[in-house]
Amino acid sequence: MAFWNLIEVYNDPALLRRVQAELSNAIAPPDGNEEKLPYRFDINAITSSPLLQSVYAEVLRMRVSLFHNRSPTQGDYSLGPYKFKKGGLVCVSTNIASNHTYAWRDRIDGGRRPLDQFWAERFLIPNPKDNTMKFSTDGLDGAWIPYGGGALMCPGRHLAKQEMMSGVAIFDAYFEMKLLKGVPRMDEQFFGLGAQPPGEPVPVRIRRKIGISPNAAPGT
Repeated sequence: MAFWNLIEVYNDPALLRRVQAELSNAIAPPDGNEEKLPYRFDINAITSSPLLQSVYAEVLRMRVSLFHNRSPTQGDYSLGPYKFKKGGLVCVSTNIASNHTYAWRDRIDGGRRPLDQFWAERFLIPNPKDNTMKFSTDGLDGAWIPYGGGALMCPGRHLAKQEMMSGVAIFDAYFEMKLLKGVPRMDEQFFGLGAQPPGEPVPVRIRRKIGISPNAAPGT
């Protein structure tokens, strides 16, 4: 998922510029007695960015396909017109949930941003307190479930978020990259098994940023 996060950002030059503006405050200034490199990063500045969080959430919506299995344990269970017997199997597909038009009706910009297309701002909503946009998953219970839900929700989700978002920050601090053929298709052989890998090679043009020492390694 860190790969997809990086690819989606670098596929859109306008989005990349906005992300870079957000990341400009994420590199911690060096102390008086330390070298400028390797960089140190402020993880809170990265993970609190509304835009970066929205990109992260949209990547998970599009690139994760899982089957969440549940079973009624206290008795028969009714959900709308459906009835599930105690001990029966209930299988919930994240792919169906994340592409359900009605569930996402307030997140498609009046139909201009269909769910089969990446939209970096899908998880941004107006913040009336200061007239800005804030990251939110409100109203998406059962629709955005890349980590599962309830007591069985993935316990590593917070670390995964930090890895995905910090990966973009660290990469951008040291490198420039251009995708030569755009975003690759997903490998459908891995459908239902979690984060789907790319289904084809991804040619890029990459170079180290001017002034970055070849021996410098990212600090965290």
